[in-house]
Amino acid sequence: MVYSVMIKIFALVLMSVLINSKVFADVYYCIDKSANGYYSENNKYETTIFVEEKFTMELDLDKLTISSTYLRFQGKGKCTRDVDIISCANSHGDIISMMETLVTANKLGYVRARTYGTIDSIYVAHGECEKF
Repeated sequence: MVYSVMIKIFALVLMSVLINSKVFADVYYCIDKSANGYYSENNKYETTIFVEEKFTMELDLDKLTISSTYLRFQGKGKCTRDVDIISCANSHGDIISMMETLVTANKLGYVRARTYGTIDSIYVAHGECEKF
């Protein structure tokens, strides 16, 4: 009987800690407002306007981690904070940056780039994300 009560108390305390602490990253739905760059074909670059993309990302501003299949951040990618700019980059040449002072309760603006361009297209985009 005492053992059963202790397990219930432990479970309640654990649930309370998990609910009150930020254990999970915030999920954002993002939309590019504009995307411009260079389209690559036969090792030649041509200036072009890219189709604006929509994507989701999990972002934890406290732990500085990011996860997004579209942005090619598999698992938990690492970000850095320099003053009020948060920047996340991966080994594929993708980078996304956000200004922390512009993060509101449900929205954040971003600038992102795909720069791995030895023979691939390269571009820069900017847009806005909204928290789910």
